[in-house]
Amino acid sequence: MKRLFLLASVSLVVCSSASLPLHGQSAPIPPASEQVVVTATRLPEDPVDLPADSTVITGAELRARGVRTLADALATAEGVEAFEGSDQGRGIPNVSLWGLKEFDAYLVELDGVPLGGTYDPDLQQIDARDIDRIEIVRGPAGAVHGSTAFAGVIAIYSSNASATRAEISGGSFGDREVRFSTGASNSDRRWSLSASANESNGWRPRTGGRRDQLSATWGNHLAGGSLKLRLFGLDQREDYGSPLPVDSDLGTLPEGVDFRSNLALRGTEIASRDFGFTTRYDHPISSSLALTNDFGYTHRNRHLARSFVDTVDGGAAQGAGTDFRPQHNDLFEDLRLAWAPAQHQLIVGASVAYGTLRSNGRRFDLAYDLGGPVPSIDDIPDATGIRLSDRRTFAGIYAEDEWTPTRRITATGAVRYDRDIEHRSFDDTDGGSSRLSRQDGAVSGRTAVVVRLLEQPSASLRDANFHFVVNRTFKPAAFNPTPQSDEGLLAPERSRSVEAGVKIAGTGRLWDLDVTAFDMHLVNLVVVADVNGIPTRINAGEDRFRGAELAAQLHPTDEVTIRAGYAQHDPRLVRLVFTPEPGVIEDDSGHLAELVARHTANLALIYAPHRGPGGSVTIQAVGPRALDRDNVFMTKAYTMLNASLFVPAGPGRFELVGNNLLNKRFYTTDSELQDGQRYISAPRSLLGRLSWTF
Repeated sequence: MKRLFLLASVSLVVCSSASLPLHGQSAPIPPASEQVVVTATRLPEDPVDLPADSTVITGAELRARGVRTLADALATAEGVEAFEGSDQGRGIPNVSLWGLKEFDAYLVELDGVPLGGTYDPDLQQIDARDIDRIEIVRGPAGAVHGSTAFAGVIAIYSSNASATRAEISGGSFGDREVRFSTGASNSDRRWSLSASANESNGWRPRTGGRRDQLSATWGNHLAGGSLKLRLFGLDQREDYGSPLPVDSDLGTLPEGVDFRSNLALRGTEIASRDFGFTTRYDHPISSSLALTNDFGYTHRNRHLARSFVDTVDGGAAQGAGTDFRPQHNDLFEDLRLAWAPAQHQLIVGASVAYGTLRSNGRRFDLAYDLGGPVPSIDDIPDATGIRLSDRRTFAGIYAEDEWTPTRRITATGAVRYDRDIEHRSFDDTDGGSSRLSRQDGAVSGRTAVVVRLLEQPSASLRDANFHFVVNRTFKPAAFNPTPQSDEGLLAPERSRSVEAGVKIAGTGRLWDLDVTAFDMHLVNLVVVADVNGIPTRINAGEDRFRGAELAAQLHPTDEVTIRAGYAQHDPRLVRLVFTPEPGVIEDDSGHLAELVARHTANLALIYAPHRGPGGSVTIQAVGPRALDRDNVFMTKAYTMLNASLFVPAGPGRFELVGNNLLNKRFYTTDSELQDGQRYISAPRSLLGRLSWTF
C-alpha cells in the first residue's frame, strides 16, 4: 500500500505543472487514426479494402467498456477466445485465432515492435488502460511481418495522453489500483507520461500479486521527418496459481479438489522486471516515397517458479515443478520504403530480430498430503539442476505490391525470405548435456485479390467487396525457458492457408458486415506430451484449422455501437502419432484440438455519449469443447456476461465494471508446460473506479 500512496502523492504534485505549454513551428505529429488498418499491409488502409480478415477495436470503445486486461479488450472480436489464466500468469490469456491456441502462434506488436522478440510474446508489458487501438489480422502474415506472425497479428498502439488524469479503483478480491497520466502537444512536439500501481489478493488462496508500470513517450520533428520514442519499465510479481489435474475422460477434479483450490507449493511465483525502449521514425522523401524505421530493445529479468500436481490419491498429491530465473535481451530493427507510383503501393524492407536467453534453475518432484500444510518450494531437497543458454537471430527481406489496374480490382503480391539461426546449450546435474545449432531458410508468400462489386456507391451501400487470399509462412519451434528435460531443437512449424470473404459497408459507415471462410494447414505444430513420464514438447505432425466467421457492426448514432459476431471452427489434428513410453504408441489423428470451441458467438452494446452517463454490455457464448486430444469428454457450453456503467460529473468520472456476472466456471486453457493440466476461469468480480481530469 505504501507504493500506492506514494504514486498518488506524486500525481498530485505533478498535476500542478503538467499543463505547461510547448512552443514550436512545424505541423503537429498526428495521433494514430482509428479509421484505418495499418497492420495487414503496413500501409494505412480502409478495413473494407483489405484482403484480410481483420478487426479494429478503438480506444474509445475500450474506455467505454472499462477494460482492465487484454482478455477484456479482445472480448468483442469475433472468433477470438481469450480468457484470463495461462502459464504466464492469472491475468494473461492464451489467445485463440482461427481455432489455433498456441501461446507463440501469433505475433503481438506494441507500437510496431514485437513483444518478446524471438521468444514467447511478453504480454505482461501490455497496459490495457493505455491503449489507443487494437488491430487484429487473422491468418498467416509472415510475408510482411516475418516468421513469428504464424497464425495472425495482434497489433496494439499505445495512447498519447494529452490531458492530466488521476485515477483510483478498487474491487473484488482486494483489487486496488492508482494511476496517473499526463501529456501535452503543440505544433512541434508531443509528450506523455503514465504510471500505475496495482495490488490484488487473487481469487484463489495464495495468488496475490502486485504490478507497477511506468511509460513515457516523446515525439518531435527531426531532419524532415517525425520521431516517436517510448520508454517503459515494469515490475510485477504474483504468487503462482497452478492449473488443476482434470480427469480427461470424465471432466472431473480429484476428490478434495475444487475450482478454488491452489495446489502450487508455497513460494512459487511469476515475476518479471522489464525495461526498454522503442522508436519509430517516419521520413517523407518525396510525394510518393517514404522511409520508416522501427527499432526496439527489451531486457527481461524473470523468476518463473511453478509446480504442478499430476495425481491425487487418497489425499496424497504427487507431481513436479520447475524453478528458473531466465534473463532475456531482445533487439528488433525494421527498415522499409513505401513507394506509391500510379496504380501501385509498393513496400520493400528488411528486418532483424536478435534474442539471447540464459536460464538457470532446477526440476524437482513433489509429494505432500492435501490435509496438511502446503510445503514451500525451498523445502524440496532433491532436484536436478539445469543450465540453458540460447541465442536466436531472425533476419528477413521482403517486398509487397498492391496493384490497382482499375478502380474495381486490387491485386496484391508479397514475398519474403527469412533466415533463422539458433544456437542452444543444455546441461544438467544428472549428466545430460547437448550443444545444438540449427539454420533454416524459407520463403513466405501471399497472393490476394480484392474485387469491388459496386461500380458506384448506392443510396444504401457504400462498399461491397470480395477478397481471396493465399498465404504461406513458417516459424521456428516454440521455446520453453523452463524445461524439465532437454527438448532439443524441434523442426520449424509451417503453415499454408486459403481465405475468401465478402465485406459490405452501408452508406455513411452506419453499418458493416464481414463474412470470411478459411482453411489453414499446419505442419510440425508443437504440442506438449508425456514422454517417458516427463512432459516435453514435440512436433505434432499435421493439423488443419477450417471454418467461417461472421462479424457485423451497427452505428445508429455516433454514440452507439453494436457489435455481433459468430464463428464456426473445425480444428483437427490431421496426423499426430507419438510414443509416450517404449512399446506404447498414441495416435490422436483426426481428433479435435483440445479446449477449442467449434462454435462461438459474441454481442456487445456500447453507449458512449459525449455528455452524460453511458456504459456497455458484452455477451460471449462458447460451445462445447474437447477436453483433451483423446476427445472422450466434451465440456459444457457456457455464456459470459460483462457490463460497465460510467457517470461523468464535471471533470470527474465514476465507473462500475462487472466481469463474469453470471459467475460461470469453466476450463479456460491447457497448460503448455504440463500435460493434462487446465486453468480455471475467475469468478464474478466488481470494480469501482474514480478518475479526475485536470
